[in-house]
Amino acid sequence: MKKNLLIIYFLFQASLLLSQTYQWQWAKQGGGNNGHDVFASTSADENIKAITTDNNGNYYFLTWIYNNQPLVNDSPVTVYGTRDLLLYSTDCVGNLRWKTVIGGYTNSEFAMKIEVDNNGGIYLMANLSNNVAVDSPSNFSPTHLDTNVTLPVISALPAPPYPYGNAIDPAFKTMYLLKYNTATGNLVWYKALQGDVTFPVGRGDNGLWDMDGNKNIHAVLGFYKGTHLDGKITVPNSFDYDIALGNNNVGPQYYLVKFNYDNGNMTVAPNPMLLPITGDFGGTSIDGQAKLLYDENLNRYYITGRRMYGTGSFQYTNLSYGGLPFNNEGFIFTFDGATGNEIWRKEFVFPFMGPGQKQFEKIFDIKKDQNSNIYICGHYSKFPVNNVNGWSPTCTFGNYTLPSTNLNNTIPFVAKMNPSGNVLWMTVPLENGLNGIHDDQSLSVNFIGGLAINGNEIAFTKGAIREKWANFPLTKPLNARSDPFMVRLNLQTGAVIATHEIESNYSTEDQITAVTVDKDGNYIVGGFFTDQLFAASNDGIPTLYSTSMTGYSQFFIAKLGSSSNCSLNTGEVKADVAGIDIYPNPITDILNIRSKNKLESFELYSSVGQRISGGKLQDNNAKINFNSFSAGIYYLKIRTDKSVVTEKVVKK
Repeated sequence: MKKNLLIIYFLFQASLLLSQTYQWQWAKQGGGNNGHDVFASTSADENIKAITTDNNGNYYFLTWIYNNQPLVNDSPVTVYGTRDLLLYSTDCVGNLRWKTVIGGYTNSEFAMKIEVDNNGGIYLMANLSNNVAVDSPSNFSPTHLDTNVTLPVISALPAPPYPYGNAIDPAFKTMYLLKYNTATGNLVWYKALQGDVTFPVGRGDNGLWDMDGNKNIHAVLGFYKGTHLDGKITVPNSFDYDIALGNNNVGPQYYLVKFNYDNGNMTVAPNPMLLPITGDFGGTSIDGQAKLLYDENLNRYYITGRRMYGTGSFQYTNLSYGGLPFNNEGFIFTFDGATGNEIWRKEFVFPFMGPGQKQFEKIFDIKKDQNSNIYICGHYSKFPVNNVNGWSPTCTFGNYTLPSTNLNNTIPFVAKMNPSGNVLWMTVPLENGLNGIHDDQSLSVNFIGGLAINGNEIAFTKGAIREKWANFPLTKPLNARSDPFMVRLNLQTGAVIATHEIESNYSTEDQITAVTVDKDGNYIVGGFFTDQLFAASNDGIPTLYSTSMTGYSQFFIAKLGSSSNCSLNTGEVKADVAGIDIYPNPITDILNIRSKNKLESFELYSSVGQRISGGKLQDNNAKINFNSFSAGIYYLKIRTDKSVVTEKVVKK
C-alpha cells in the first residue's frame, strides 16, 4: 500500500512540472491589541520579519508581537513587556506547532533573520537590551529567551556618569547568537558575542549575517571598545559611545566573523577579519535596513541596503568602506572574502532637489542564483521635468540606463546583475493601471519588500495601490491605500509571469514584508494588516479580521500554492497515542470523534492545504458532517486541552 501511495505521489509531483497554477490556499493571523502607531510602521509595529522552511515541510516565522490579549493562530501568547519578539512554527497547512517569546520589560528586542540547519536547529542573531535591575518592581520582567531561560538582570548600582558610571555588568551585553529546537521551540543554547562591557558600550550591530551551504554562519559584526568573541578581537578605546553626545558618527568597529557549524555548536573561527568600515549600518535595530549575502562559489560578500534611518526619518547614517564614503541613499557593494578588498559598488543617485529634500532610493533585499548572479529589489525616484526651478528628474544607477516608464514618484523595481556588477535586466511597472491614465504617481508603499527565487522564476513582494506590471494591472479607487502584492518574474529575462493581490479594505495600509519558497515550490508570505484581509469574495480564503480594537496593525501569514500536495506529515502525533478515536475512516457522511481529553476545536483542510471548515468543540465527543464535501482526501486537525493531532480522513 505504501509503495502504491508513493507511486501516486511522484506521478502527481511530475504532473506539476507541466503546469504551475498558483492560488491562495490558507491564511493565518496573530497579534496583540496594542501597537506603536495607527499608521503602520515596519520599524515599530507588528509585521512578519523573516520566514524559513525545513526539509520536512515545516515553516518558521519571526515577528514582533504586542501585549493586550495577544494571539497567534488563535492560540494565546504570553508576552513579557509591551512588545516582544515571537518565533513560531507551523506545518505546511498552517497548523501551529509551537511558539516561543523572546523579550522582557522593555521594547528593545530586535532580530531580522532566521535560518535552519535541517538537523534540529533554528538560529537567529538578536540584539537584546535589558533595563531590569535586581531591585526593579516585580512586574518588570527580565529578558526571556524562552519560557524557562532569562538573561541576567542588572546588579550594578546607579552612579555618575549616568546611569551606571564605569561599572561592568553581564546584563549590559546586547549582542547574542541563539539556537532553538525546531521540534519544540525550546532554547538549545545562547552565546553572548561581547566580552566585559559598560552600559554605554554594551550596544553593537549584529544584524548582518548569512548561512552557507555547509550551515556555517558568516557575519559582519560591529563592536565598541573592549575584548569580544571569546578574546579573539580587541576593539580600541577610540570606539567609545557617549550617551549624552551619541557616538559622534564614529560607529562601532566592524569585523567579518565566521561561525563554524561544528555539529550545531557554531564555534567562532580563528582570526576574524577587521573590515575598513567607518560609520554605522543600523542593520539590526532600524528595520533591517542592510542585508548581507555570502557567495561561497566566489568567496565574496555583498552588503546592500539604504542609509536612511527608519521609514520616515530624514537622518542618514555616515558610512564608508575603504575610505570611500557612500553619498546616496540606496547602495550595494561587494568585497573579497580573503582580503576584504572592495570589488565594486553601485549607488542610486538622484540629484539634490532643494533644501530639506532627501533621496528615497532604496534597496530592500538581495538573493543569488547558482551561477552567482544576484537579484535586488527596491524603489527609486522619478519626477517630471520642472522648467521653473530646474529640478532634474533623472535617477541613475552606475552607468545603467533605467527602464522607461510612464510613472512618476517612487518606482518599484526588480533587477538582475552579474558578478561584475553589470545590470542584466531591470523590470518596473509601466503605468498605474487607471484606464490608460499614464502621467501619475506610482503608489507603492515605501516599506520593506522581499525576494524569493523559485526554480526559473523570482517573486517580488511588497504593498501596492495602483500599478501595471506588463499586462497585469492592479487597479484600486482613488485615495485607496495599499494591498499586499506579489509580482512573479522570469529569472532569465525579467518578464512578468503573473501578479497576486491580497485584497484588503479601502482605507488601510497592508503589505507583504517577507517571502520564501518551500520544498514543493509553494510561496509562503507574511506581512501586516490593519482591519480586513482576503476581503475578495472569490479568493477562496475566509476573511481575516483584525482583533485589535485600536487600529494598530497585526501580522499575517499565507500560502500561495500550486496544485501541489504539501505532503503533510501526519505521523508526528497519532490520534490513538493522544487518546483520540476517529471513526469511521473512510467515511460517507458523519465522522465521530471520541477523546479521553476535553475537545476544544477542529479544522478541516483539503488535500492542497486549503482550510474548508472548522469550529469549536466541547466535552469529549463530537460529530462532523461530511455530507456536503466531495469525495477525496482531507486532513483533520483536532485540538484538545492536552495535545494537537492531525489525521488523514478519506471521504468515499
